Amino acid sequence: MVQRGRYPQLCRAKGTPVKYRDQRVELHCISLPLCTVFEVGEITHDLKSIEASILYLTQPKKSSRNDLGFPHIMDARNQEYHRNTLHLPRILCLHGGGTNARIFKSQCRVVSRMLEPYFRFVYAEAPFDSMPGPDVVSVYADYGPFKRWLPEHDEVEDRAGIEAINNSIKTAMIEDDRSGATGPWVGLLGFSQGAKLAASLIFRQQVRAEKLGRAKAGSDWKFAVLMAGRAPIVSLDPDVFRSSMLSNLSQTGLSGPPELGDIMGEEHVLKLPTIHVHGLADPGLHLHRELLENYCSVDSARVVEWNGAHRVPLKSADVNPLIEEILDLAKEIGAL
Repeated sequence: MVQRGRYPQLCRAKGTPVKYRDQRVELHCISLPLCTVFEVGEITHDLKSIEASILYLTQPKKSSRNDLGFPHIMDARNQEYHRNTLHLPRILCLHGGGTNARIFKSQCRVVSRMLEPYFRFVYAEAPFDSMPGPDVVSVYADYGPFKRWLPEHDEVEDRAGIEAINNSIKTAMIEDDRSGATGPWVGLLGFSQGAKLAASLIFRQQVRAEKLGRAKAGSDWKFAVLMAGRAPIVSLDPDVFRSSMLSNLSQTGLSGPPELGDIMGEEHVLKLPTIHVHGLADPGLHLHRELLENYCSVDSARVVEWNGAHRVPLKSADVNPLIEEILDLAKEIGAL
């Protein structure tokens, strides 16, 4: 069963308190150079992450390959895609934590292929090193190094981390411009940690436009596709806007219970168009719905639900409703 469309049935009542989660647990593996922080609220998913990390650390390392699949076929296909999409509107794609741009390109292959007549997909690489994410090792063990968008606790200061993220995104965009692409940058598409960042980036644009004017917004994203993105939104420009409803860069959740004034004021609510993609078998579904219900306006958010776990949908039956929503939204707001 796939449900899609706007979400009045999930709309929160004005002033409803946001659930506060900052419980974490550390796992120390005595025989392995590993210390990983996990959230209690998603322990089922984290057990997979633990297993993936242990497998990655203990298995023999193979030489890294430069392609995902048969090299000649993939090279020809990539060249054809490059030629056919140079003029199209562009969507910047942000991978999940514990993967990388090359892996995400493979994970998005069906979505990208279905949207090829309309959009050009460009993949950015996160700046921080990471262990492989859940379910990554079984398929992509040889395709490291693995990256993450949000640094571990105390890995870097927030301002330095924000600058690193900005540079990674800017690099991907500049490189695509230099390759001959000319289409406008219209959308963000992220999965998991990449979806959290996508929501945070488009929220930063919204806040800057409101506080400083559109000329100083720093970007002009028209919409964001958020696959399995969790709350809260991350503060990426604390000099312009601060709220107890936003997390710092290296926090998994809020630093404490949010202030009532911030909840009631709703300045933390994202009003730019978003499409939320939720797997109904995803252990983190409640966190993804929290981003939708507590951080996105009912007037600008759409939701697509599908019977899958924590991954990018690949079957046509699961992908088609998402494609329909993206095209419908893009035409509605003038991005196509």
